[in-house]
Amino acid sequence: MNKHNVPSAIFNYPEDFLSALSIPMPKNENEYFELVNKANAGDQEANWMLAVIQHTVGNYQEASERYHLSISRNDKYKPESMINLGFIFERENKYAEARSLFELAGESGHFEGYRTIGTNYLNGIGVSQDFNKAKEYYKKASQLGCNECTQFINNWDEIVKLKKSGK
Repeated sequence: MNKHNVPSAIFNYPEDFLSALSIPMPKNENEYFELVNKANAGDQEANWMLAVIQHTVGNYQEASERYHLSISRNDKYKPESMINLGFIFERENKYAEARSLFELAGESGHFEGYRTIGTNYLNGIGVSQDFNKAKEYYKKASQLGCNECTQFINNWDEIVKLKKSGK
């Protein structure tokens, strides 16, 4: 993992960027390198922060490595790492790998995995468009707490009608 390129996000980010984490966002190069050292030493919060920073600035290779590390360590960010790595795979048109990660995230209780698969079926992203499969995955996500998915299911006929009309 490249330790020499300090992403611009550490110098220019919103006040609340990653503020939910127990460690502060680095404000300069020295703090950034301290964060890298913490992450490399096994600190899951530092690793997650680095992954999100790299993902945010478009350093997908570094972000992928950090997400893989989270998954292999089975840390508390594993479901989110599976989701975010899945989105990177989708950017690379690696839909089967992305789908596998989304499925695993859903199985672990993270509704975003199932919602994303439902959306892919609804829109035909990486799969053939299939309204029945889309609804099935939205139901799974709804059962895990996805309010948006519940709204989709409650208005399913209208959503399908709009999709078929090309809107």
